[in-house]
Amino acid sequence: MTANETMAPDFLFLAFIAAVILIIFLQSRSIVKQQVTEKELEETQDQISSLTSQIDNMTENREQLAEAVQKTQEKLVVMFMALEESKQIAGLLPQVEGDQPNLLEGVKEQFAGILEQQDD
Repeated sequence: MTANETMAPDFLFLAFIAAVILIIFLQSRSIVKQQVTEKELEETQDQISSLTSQIDNMTENREQLAEAVQKTQEKLVVMFMALEESKQIAGLLPQVEGDQPNLLEGVKEQFAGILEQQDD
């Protein structure tokens, strides 16, 4: 055996050791990056769930507000119709023959149409 042949396995062994160290270093670095990514993913999922619950609450509040507005409009229509009828009974509306009942009926029909549209 010559001197060159005995040195070759030593370099091969050193290269193997260096490759193992490099693989361990790269694996540990990959694990650290993966942990950071998982943490960011969890934070993002928490934010998404928080935003989703806020959207659900806003939708529920909007529905409640729409119902309250509809009920208020219905009450206003009924009150206005009662007011018009009480004006007629009290004699506060101008007495024009033929126009008075038609005017009151027209108002009633308009508000009845509004109520029907809101029910749909």
